[in-house]
Amino acid sequence: MNDDTEKKYEADLDFWKNSPTEGVGRETVVNLVNKFSEIAILYECVCRYKHIFENAGTVIELGAGQGWASCLIKKMFPTGQITATDISPDAVASIGIWERVFNVKVDAAYACRSDQTKEPDESVDAVFCFAAAHHFQDHHKTLQEVMRILKKGGSCIYFYEPACLPLWHSLTRAHMQDEQAYATEDVLQYPELLRLAREAGLTGKVDFCPSIWGKRSPLMALYLIFLKTFSFLQRLLPCNANFLFTKETS
Repeated sequence: MNDDTEKKYEADLDFWKNSPTEGVGRETVVNLVNKFSEIAILYECVCRYKHIFENAGTVIELGAGQGWASCLIKKMFPTGQITATDISPDAVASIGIWERVFNVKVDAAYACRSDQTKEPDESVDAVFCFAAAHHFQDHHKTLQEVMRILKKGGSCIYFYEPACLPLWHSLTRAHMQDEQAYATEDVLQYPELLRLAREAGLTGKVDFCPSIWGKRSPLMALYLIFLKTFSFLQRLLPCNANFLFTKETS
């Protein structure tokens, strides 16, 4: 691991330990309000892929943070075995907050990097993350790990990730850095991510989703309405997207 990657991991760990709104042991109104706006977005996204979760006996979340998304999935699909994972032990330790909110109990939660889960080979029906993959430090290794743990015919979904063509990457990433509280933000260059998925042995496709839910500046709201109106531009301009990766049955 190079020094730059190590610093980014340390920044993530520090955030989840010391954040005034989301740090370990903190149950703040600000965190609840922010997450409820994201819950609406995830619910909208999950409904597009409802059939995957309805048929999944085992589901694992990567980059779960405090695990609220895993709790939502458990609430929506209570018969599934749901596991939440995140790089930060402090983040995972706060999952009880969201279990109380949703009145559920996830089946397991533990700390690990996105490319180093504890799951056995070919043991998971579905893998997902929500607005977390753009924090992952090694997409190649993460997709290889997804390939390893998925059962044949299993699916992995990266929900609501900032995505763009390489042409827009530097500009879009700079804009995100201005808006975010800590320094590991990035934007997924979707042609490259799909290429890495193919190299890992996964079939990949991108589903653009400029959701108007959540906190938006007036300018951003207008931009999203523009993208929803002229959908052919979603592939050309920066736009949030769902990525579906599938492990073939043969």
